[in-house]
Amino acid sequence: IRPFQAGDRLRRVDWRVSLRAAAAVGGRLVPGTLHVRERHAETDAELVLALDTRTDVGADLGEWSGHVRDRGRGSLDTGVRAATALAASYLRQGDRVGLVDLGSPRLGVRPGAGRRQLERIRHQLVTCGRTAAWTGRPVLRPAQVPPGALVIVLSVFLDDAVADLTVHAARRGNPVIAVDLLPHPLLAARDTPWGEAVRRILLAEHDVRCAGLRAHGVAVVRWEGGSPLAAMLRQLRRRGALAG
Repeated sequence: IRPFQAGDRLRRVDWRVSLRAAAAVGGRLVPGTLHVRERHAETDAELVLALDTRTDVGADLGEWSGHVRDRGRGSLDTGVRAATALAASYLRQGDRVGLVDLGSPRLGVRPGAGRRQLERIRHQLVTCGRTAAWTGRPVLRPAQVPPGALVIVLSVFLDDAVADLTVHAARRGNPVIAVDLLPHPLLAARDTPWGEAVRRILLAEHDVRCAGLRAHGVAVVRWEGGSPLAAMLRQLRRRGALAG
C-alpha cells in the first residue's frame, strides 16, 4: 500500500486505508490521504553453476604436466567445494539451482529446488570430479540456461575457449559471474631456469582473459571462501538483477 500518484487507476484505491488517513486530518480527502494497493509478482532466483572440470592444477607450476589432474588438493577440488557451498546457500533460500559440467554436458543437473536438489547436485559433483578429463572445447548450451538465470562460471581460465564461452553466456542476456579458481600465489618451477619467466607469462595471459571478461560486462572474482562473491551477489540482488 502506498500513497496515490498521478497515473494510478481509481479501482486500485484502498478506501479503508484512505478513509482512515482522511479521518486523521479531519475527515477530508486531501492530497496524501488517498492510498492504492500495488502488487508485485514474486519469483525465485535461478542459478546455474557452470563448473570447468577440464583442468585441475595446483599452486606449484613444477608439478604441472599438460593437463594432469591434481586430485584432492587442486583447483577442481576448490571448484567442487565452491559449487556445493553456493548450491546449498541458494537452495536454503528457496531458489532454483542447476549444474552444468562444461567438460561433460551430459553430467549436468536441471535447475530445481528443495533438499533433494542439493543431494542431486552433491552426487553429480562427485561424479564430475571422478570422470573429469581434458577436452578442448567446453560446452554450455542455451537450453541449459533458463532466461534471466544467473550463471556462475567456475574455472581457472587458462585457455581462451572457456573465456569465449563465458562472454557468449553474457551476450545471451544472462547476468554472469566468473569465479577464478587459479591457485594464488602460483609458485615457479624450481628445476628450470625459465621457471619464473613461465610463471609471469602465464599470469599475464590469465590477466588479459579476465580483463576481457570484465570488458564484456562479466564480473570476475577470486574464490576465497566465498566472501567477495557473497558481497557481489548481494549487490546484484539490490540492483534487481536477481529476483527472490
